[in-house]
Amino acid sequence: MLPNTIERHYLILFHETNNLQPKPVNSKIPSRLKKEEKDLRIQQLETELAQAREDMRSITEDQEAAYEELQSANEELLSSSEELQSLNEELETGKEELQSTNEEVTVVNNELISTNEQVTGERNFSDAIIDNLHEPLMVLDYKLRIKTCNHAFFKTFLLNEIETDDKLIYELGNGEWDIPGLRSLLENILPQKSKFAEFELQHKFSKIGERILLLNAKEIIKQNSAERLILLSIKDVTESKMAQQRMEEKNTELERMNKELQAFSYIASHDLQEPLRKIQTFSTRLLEKESENLSDTGKEYFLRMQNAARRMQTLIEDLLSFSKVNNPERKFEIIKINELVDDVREDFSEIIEEKHAVIETNEMCACKLIPFQFRQLMQNLIYNSLKFSKRGDPPHINITSRIVRGNKSNIKKLLPEKEYCHITVKDNGIGFDSEFNEKIFEVFQRLHGKDEYPGTGVGLAIVKKIVDNHNGIITAKGELGKGARFDIYIPA
Repeated sequence: MLPNTIERHYLILFHETNNLQPKPVNSKIPSRLKKEEKDLRIQQLETELAQAREDMRSITEDQEAAYEELQSANEELLSSSEELQSLNEELETGKEELQSTNEEVTVVNNELISTNEQVTGERNFSDAIIDNLHEPLMVLDYKLRIKTCNHAFFKTFLLNEIETDDKLIYELGNGEWDIPGLRSLLENILPQKSKFAEFELQHKFSKIGERILLLNAKEIIKQNSAERLILLSIKDVTESKMAQQRMEEKNTELERMNKELQAFSYIASHDLQEPLRKIQTFSTRLLEKESENLSDTGKEYFLRMQNAARRMQTLIEDLLSFSKVNNPERKFEIIKINELVDDVREDFSEIIEEKHAVIETNEMCACKLIPFQFRQLMQNLIYNSLKFSKRGDPPHINITSRIVRGNKSNIKKLLPEKEYCHITVKDNGIGFDSEFNEKIFEVFQRLHGKDEYPGTGVGLAIVKKIVDNHNGIITAKGELGKGARFDIYIPA
């Protein structure tokens, strides 16, 4: 066992046999010589042993150094293994992050594809909208060159894409678009205001003739670029301007006719009625004072003359009423229809009492009306119900009203989403044939003879005109022997 070592070590010595062979014993060799040889041998062995120990120590030191190096290398290996494991974990983390990033990139890519598709769809949609606009439209760049035009532009001005693509706007139609007003608008007004509207321009074009145009323009700058575009829309108002001119001429003519009508009304109310009043007055005096000198035939003639004069006066008064309804001065007030019916009931109190008539009403709605006109309307309808009642059968007049929406009625002319005050006047009189449901509102339309039922045939025409003045609708429905019904719809 060597010092400072744990494990066992064995020392093996090798000697040459020829040198180590024992010499033959010579009994004659002196004992002293044998002793010297033995000592020498021992000394030699000790020297070799010392050398062996020295070699063993050197080997042990080398082994310890190698062991330490091995242990250090092992520690470094362990450290490298830990670093490698840590690096592996980092790689795994990086792999997961890379995979997550890859998924995010895939999502972003899909979003970009979807966004691109949406942008393309929106562009196609906007192009379709522009192309389907009824008004001519063109897009110009900042140099006033045409980038695109819609179908309405080509159709209105009889041009095509070849004639307009990338052309200066002033070059269109062989230079006929070089209009001073248009040039001033695009070069002076638009740069200062960035947009303008309703700029009127009148010009004669070779293909479409004289036109009156309204121009609207707006300067557009794209968000992601510095490109400046001009959106120019054109509205052809030639027909509407001409219609407006005709309307003004008609209005002038109407004003002239109104003045003539006012003059006629004055004549009718004074000059025409004065001779009638004198005819009635003198015929009455003749019948009273000269009755004894007149024959029965003469008296009958005078009575007929009085009746004719009376009918003429009534007709003139009805015509005056009809002309007053056409008066453009209309002042609307919120009126309860019950109040108007009560006034008319008071006016006809004597005839109501005479015929034992019943006028039945409910709690009616209030709406915007022209008071004196609508009072006359109710007066005419109630008077007709009283006049055209059955003999021996007391008149029963039922007046109701309620608020209805246009789409809840059977009247197609009403606005679907608008509310109306629906007024119904219904009676149990003699009625009329359904073929006269519309004709009954015509002026001088009489369904009965003047001897059977007095009147001029103007009353319902006045009613219709009053309803028209209120932007309403009136319908009539009758049945012989079962009465008549009038439905009135006035905007609430």
